[in-house]
Amino acid sequence: MKPNHHLKSRKLNKYLQIIFYLYTDYFLNVNYLGEVNIFMDEQAEYAKYYENFSELELFPEHILRKIGKYFEPPILDVGCHTGKKARFYYDLGFKRISGCDISKNSVVIAKKSSPKSINFFQHDMVLGPTKTKFNTICSFQTIEHIFNYHFFLKNMYESLNTGGTLVIDTPNACSAITRARLLLGDSRNFTGNIDESHIRFFNKPCLEKAIRQEGFEIVKSFGYNIRGIVKPFEILMPSTLREVIVVIAKKVIINFC
Repeated sequence: MKPNHHLKSRKLNKYLQIIFYLYTDYFLNVNYLGEVNIFMDEQAEYAKYYENFSELELFPEHILRKIGKYFEPPILDVGCHTGKKARFYYDLGFKRISGCDISKNSVVIAKKSSPKSINFFQHDMVLGPTKTKFNTICSFQTIEHIFNYHFFLKNMYESLNTGGTLVIDTPNACSAITRARLLLGDSRNFTGNIDESHIRFFNKPCLEKAIRQEGFEIVKSFGYNIRGIVKPFEILMPSTLREVIVVIAKKVIINFC
């Protein structure tokens, strides 16, 4: 039987596309992060914005408490900004808390405004894992700002102890509000006009799949609303329609037989 040259050609094209994607996405990611680092370090306004911004509006206290039930020290907050959430968990009684951010100015402010026992340091999780390992890593509304989120998730996996917990959340691209906007012809959620720094968009199944692909096992996922107009209806909404997705996962033990 003659070889199917068309089939071989299609396979070759597929492999070339994968290589091209990985190559361009990696360099786009590195260049983007370099630009962000320069922007964040030259523009101290970024750090000041987060210090003055009430993060508990985006991360309601009852949600942070609910997530905290899965925490086991040592804990790392990736994308900690100026350390407000780390201080929140410190005030709840958690010890051995650390926070990292790619912004040098944010880390400086976090150190000045937090107890000395909270360890803040500058680190880019996309470019590599941390030097020390943690039992819990949380990352609140950060993954949507990253081109190659696969590196981000992979390096958080490598930064966890075996059996450690990952807690990650992100805006839901398929929330009831987003769907209503699309029906009305408003696509701002996907064009970046609401927040130009959002470059990746997830719904619940997509985020869970991305996390599983890096070796995690999903423990729990749920959603919550932050806008007052939809909060009264939250109890009637499935998590797939709520504004923010939260996924809790474990770094599983791999047994090679």
